[in-house]
Amino acid sequence: WTGGIITFTASGTLVTNAVAWVQNLTINGAGITVTLGGALTFSNFLTITNGTFDTSAASNYALTCSATGAFGIAITANSNTRTLNLNASSVTLAGTSPYADNSTGGYTLNAGTSTITCSNGALTFSGNGKIFYNVTFSSTSIGTLTINGSNTFNNLTFAGRAAAGRSLVAFASQITTTRSEEHTSELQSH
Repeated sequence: WTGGIITFTASGTLVTNAVAWVQNLTINGAGITVTLGGALTFSNFLTITNGTFDTSAASNYALTCSATGAFGIAITANSNTRTLNLNASSVTLAGTSPYADNSTGGYTLNAGTSTITCSNGALTFSGNGKIFYNVTFSSTSIGTLTINGSNTFNNLTFAGRAAAGRSLVAFASQITTTRSEEHTSELQSH
């Protein structure tokens, strides 16, 4: 099967046997927990509408969303009880909205010691005031990166640009973004 949406409505362990998925994944069940049983690579997006998605505290499985056109992880605009547990996992997101938290309450992000890598050169990261561990913007292309929300980052990293030119990192107006460690690479902005 190569399209559509796979919706999880009951708790369980998600094992893909190293097969990349092309479907959208949705977690939508009150009180459920879907836990990774292996690394997950998919080419669309993960939506958490109701319930918990966990990368596995015991194994810290990698989560990769290679969709470049839109969302990577989307948190819907409702007040259902939702949780994303990233543990110490490596999360790679390629979309123009790699992390889009549209929640209006009821959502908890447990970032653990995870690393989120956003690879698109022109994107909007909508953190909605959450606390993240390590977030890296890895593209060396010239573009605009917008970070929305009064977010807290343990380590916020921007890759240096591969060519001369202008790149812009825009923090939305009237927000506070806190970084608890110095960035580790050069940010070139004019």
